[in-house]
Amino acid sequence: MVIVTTYIGTPLIIWKFYMRNSNFFIVVFVALISCQSQESVSSYSDVNPTLELDSMDAVIAAPESHEILLENDRVRVLRVKINPGEREPMHNHNWESVMYVDHPAMIKYYDDKGNLVFESNKSNFSYDVGNPSWMEAEGIHAVENIDTLEYSAIRVELKD
Repeated sequence: MVIVTTYIGTPLIIWKFYMRNSNFFIVVFVALISCQSQESVSSYSDVNPTLELDSMDAVIAAPESHEILLENDRVRVLRVKINPGEREPMHNHNWESVMYVDHPAMIKYYDDKGNLVFESNKSNFSYDVGNPSWMEAEGIHAVENIDTLEYSAIRVELKD
């Protein structure tokens, strides 16, 4: 059992988890520590109307697959979901981030010109939930779920 006490206005949280889920909870814990507000938001303009993002930002260009779970001036936490057979619109991610895929699926990754850059196949893919990964800011791209399972991830974007 892990007990997390109040930190910068974050309420007391008690988490009991087993080792197979520990990586996911570490990512969420880091996001909670970095954030001073836990308000859920419905759109980017609700959070910071003075900061202008380009029209290709993930929450603007691909809102069906990118949901803001939490945001402040230091981080933005996204839930990324792509249903089986769907291809998200072209978009970018302006900040470095930590990504944790909690429901993996086979995908195709396309660059800004629509060229296929990567495709999952049986030789390079595992359905095991992996470790958090560091990601640099990403230019314009799109991801297509070519699996029969939903793709789901938590992406913690670091604004600092």
